[in-house]
Amino acid sequence: MSPRQYWIAMEAKGRERKHERQERDRHAWMTAKLHRAEKIPKLEDLISDRPRKTIEQSMEELRTRTAHLPTMTWEEFKRSRT
Repeated sequence: MSPRQYWIAMEAKGRERKHERQERDRHAWMTAKLHRAEKIPKLEDLISDRPRKTIEQSMEELRTRTAHLPTMTWEEFKRSRT
């Protein structure tokens, strides 16, 4: 795995974790909010119809954003650090 590929993979994993954390926070907030509600809203009003990005879309976005970065092998990277 080249340094660029590693960086892309780490960025994707970071976004995935951020998304998971946001989902947990949203779920906790919604649970607390509904617990205090006097009138429960319709389920259709709570569910969002907006499409979510897939991992493939996120990876393609990262590839596009990092296309200008130099590509080098692991050996070239190690030599540049010494």
